[in-house]
Amino acid sequence: KEQQQGVSLLVVPTTLLYNWKNEANQFCSELRIYTHTGPDRTVDPESFRGADLILTSYAILRRDLELLSKTEFNYLILDEAQAIKNPHSLTASACFGINARHHITLTGTPVENSLSDLWTQMHFVNRNILGSLPRFLKESRNDEKLALYRRLIRPFLLRRHKSEVLSELPEKSIIVQYCEMDDAQQEFYRQIRNQFRDKILDQKSGQQNAIALLEGLMRLRQAANHPLLADKNYTGSSGKFELVCEMLDDIQRQGNKALVFSSFTEHLKLFRQQLDEQGLKYCYIDGSTKDRQEQVEIFQQSDDYPFFLLSLKAGGTGLNLTRASYVLLLDPWWNPAAEAQAFDRAHRIGQINKVFVYKFITRSSVEEKILKLQDEKKALFQTMIDDNPDNALKINIDELMQMI
Repeated sequence: KEQQQGVSLLVVPTTLLYNWKNEANQFCSELRIYTHTGPDRTVDPESFRGADLILTSYAILRRDLELLSKTEFNYLILDEAQAIKNPHSLTASACFGINARHHITLTGTPVENSLSDLWTQMHFVNRNILGSLPRFLKESRNDEKLALYRRLIRPFLLRRHKSEVLSELPEKSIIVQYCEMDDAQQEFYRQIRNQFRDKILDQKSGQQNAIALLEGLMRLRQAANHPLLADKNYTGSSGKFELVCEMLDDIQRQGNKALVFSSFTEHLKLFRQQLDEQGLKYCYIDGSTKDRQEQVEIFQQSDDYPFFLLSLKAGGTGLNLTRASYVLLLDPWWNPAAEAQAFDRAHRIGQINKVFVYKFITRSSVEEKILKLQDEKKALFQTMIDDNPDNALKINIDELMQMI
């Protein structure tokens, strides 16, 4: 603003528009911020000229690409930039279609599923630095080329560790809490596994096989949580459900607060019913929640609400929930980075208590295999994102030529 270099565009998930606007008003009150959202938003690019910063969402960016592409922005900044991880998606295409002199991405998960996620991030901030995607993925199998890619990326990457910038932040403990299935749940789980195993073996089409496999994995994950998620007529209980209820009871009696995350909203509903029956108050967010900020404020300010139930997708980013000392992850997600985003809702600036993270895993189930997959994902992340700042070496022309 002081250098009068023009207007910048900040793109965020829809659910974070309110957060960003509030933070900007608090810390950057001298900036003229225009929030481009809602049904009455402008259709005239001239409306942007008086602003220092335009704040919009990925959804609006896709719809108003023609309008927004008429302005050359100083900075184009993407928050939760894993939104463009698929380079062929409409969201990524829209972001690539905006004219800007400088590009920045902000993300806690630059590698979610594969190295193509990272390629898209780097392609956005520095076009073609890693060459074409097919070649990048092919060459990454070679250790020598992989080391070169790592050195190419390093000068453009600023990785922030909480331990470095928040030395006063309390300790965080992550505990894997194993749960045992009782006989009825174990039998139900075995039936589902055998049913889908037979179904997959009977399929002749590879595509049908893949669909059956995905359906089977989903049903097994549900059964590992509580068979009621897979069969409404199930009359038995769940080892995990009973254990989590006991822990919630202990947390409430100790006067503490807890965040409860699940990938399944139906799973959260079981706990809502349980808490309702006990007359306990709680806050709740899933993808359909309209009053997110109100729910956050109630949890943060009132001692009468000991629990906050959140779906992993809707509540895993952008929220400051530092009143919680406990985070319960009811079911593992394929990607450890998404889980880390979730439990860091509590472990952030403003937290004064030690944070205990419990990951609930049902023994002898698909959840144990997901834990192993998480380890592989972590290894993939470490392959490309080098922790050691001493490795931030300069890249010379000879090294760049090796990429051609």
